[in-house]
Amino acid sequence: MNASGIPSDRIRDTTNRIRSEAEASGYRLNPDTAFVEALVESLLVNEARYGYWACPCRLADGSLERDRDIVCPCDYRDEDLLEWNACYCGLYVSQAIANGSADLKPVPERRAPQHGRILNNAEPPPSGKDTLWRCSVCGYLCSRPHPPEVCPICNAKQDRFLQSSLGRSSQQGKPCADAEVVIVLLAGPTESCRAMHAFLWVLDLSNAGVNVSLVFEGQSPAWLPLLVDPSHPQHSLYNRLKEREVITGVCRACAANAGVVEDVEEQGIHLLDAASGHASLQPFVKRGATVITL
Repeated sequence: MNASGIPSDRIRDTTNRIRSEAEASGYRLNPDTAFVEALVESLLVNEARYGYWACPCRLADGSLERDRDIVCPCDYRDEDLLEWNACYCGLYVSQAIANGSADLKPVPERRAPQHGRILNNAEPPPSGKDTLWRCSVCGYLCSRPHPPEVCPICNAKQDRFLQSSLGRSSQQGKPCADAEVVIVLLAGPTESCRAMHAFLWVLDLSNAGVNVSLVFEGQSPAWLPLLVDPSHPQHSLYNRLKEREVITGVCRACAANAGVVEDVEEQGIHLLDAASGHASLQPFVKRGATVITL
């Protein structure tokens, strides 16, 4: 037991899990294990204090809505990695630091004094601040000033990302009303990284003004009974998806196979069965939508 009251084995297990999930998504943690475990301990302390992983190197407000941009990994991680080879805390580092060819240096604070985060009910960011990028290998989409160093899905390098006009007008920087993306989640609870990214991408594209929707197929319907539990790590993300009304539906056959049909119905989500009992992609394709599967 540490001075914080967090058991040492929990810190080690959490560190190993974060490292494994980071590497699976093309990211790297600081090679200094003791340093990383100290940061993880602080994350767990903040989780006990606030209910979420507030950045251990910043002063949290205590409100998830106001702190959402600094929930680890924070919104500023990728930009810091590109410019400084590390995130603000030094938890995530570039390949150069990971392999010892570069040294870790202090990273300036990127977050604005007023928290920098633009909430859903605030004015949109100035035109041109963010660009929609598409991985030319797997189709991963993200909205940010620069593409990530490595694609979190297929590990393609940064030079494989192309600017996409999807979702934005080239003249006024306003959302394009007829742009549409559907993300089909196939991964079940054993692949939490894929599910988390699907949820984040849907919200990210929705924030960018893209007409985006989420379909639960394959093994993913098994998530639904788990996500309604307030103690689940992805519960708040799932609630935001429901609030945005971006969940198109759940495959009926796959929900039946997972034994969650009643759970889907209780949550008021549509069961989709137009393709021999499964969800059909025809309506999306006919409308010219971009289909992404995870």
